[in-house]
Amino acid sequence: MKTCINNIRRLPGIERIIASCAGFGRSWGRKGSALHGSHIVFINPEEIVLVVQGKAKDSQIILSHFVKVTRTKLGDNIINELTQQGIEFRES
Repeated sequence: MKTCINNIRRLPGIERIIASCAGFGRSWGRKGSALHGSHIVFINPEEIVLVVQGKAKDSQIILSHFVKVTRTKLGDNIINELTQQGIEFRES
């Protein structure tokens, strides 16, 4: 069964999960990337989950799990840029 990600967002159980998370968001992947499409982002301090639906009308729903690690290449790039710009920050 084809389900639109916007309908998934409105499911009562998903709304309860969103309400229990520390953060929630919607995002979109860039054209040409593996994440091209519409996303629901569930955020807790130690984990993030993406629910992604690609741009093609027949795209599957893809669920990706992420857990907190000490450092990442992307995080280091952001740290370097903030430092170069003189922006103070705290890592959690």
